[in-house]
Amino acid sequence: MALLEVVYTPPADTPPLLAGLLVAMHERHFDMLNLVSGLPAGALSWQAGPEMSCLAGLAEHIVEVEGFAGRVAAGEDLRWDGRNGPPPHDSADPATLATAIVDADRFLKGVLTGITGDTLSRPQPGEDRTIGAALVEEFDHAAMHYGQMQLTRHLWEAAHPNFESTYDHWR
Repeated sequence: MALLEVVYTPPADTPPLLAGLLVAMHERHFDMLNLVSGLPAGALSWQAGPEMSCLAGLAEHIVEVEGFAGRVAAGEDLRWDGRNGPPPHDSADPATLATAIVDADRFLKGVLTGITGDTLSRPQPGEDRTIGAALVEEFDHAAMHYGQMQLTRHLWEAAHPNFESTYDHWR
């Protein structure tokens, strides 16, 4: 059984922009699960070069960013603490990453399917942007790192030519 269904359809009464964000987020999470699966030990913490992110660190950062945005949308008074995402890890557990991705997906769907236009228009505490702008900006940030995950996976596979890949973005 898949951790997430292949296709997600938001509730019929979801405003179109939020429905689009939810579908894009779901597709990103579904592919992230594929990106971190089927790899040998050490692959999730592999770095293509010094100071470059690993798959585990990128996945953790994405769910952290999305979780922050979801908690702000849910009404928590949060501000970015100025630190960057998690550092690369010496070891990473694929099951823990998968759980974090699925939990983030479920949490965000729960928050965003119940959000109102009034909430989206409200200022984010301590920031010069609305809750709606925060969601779009943070989801854009997550999408950038998702692209890094794809590149990192492809670079790892290129560096390990004897590895038989099971990853295909278009599945």
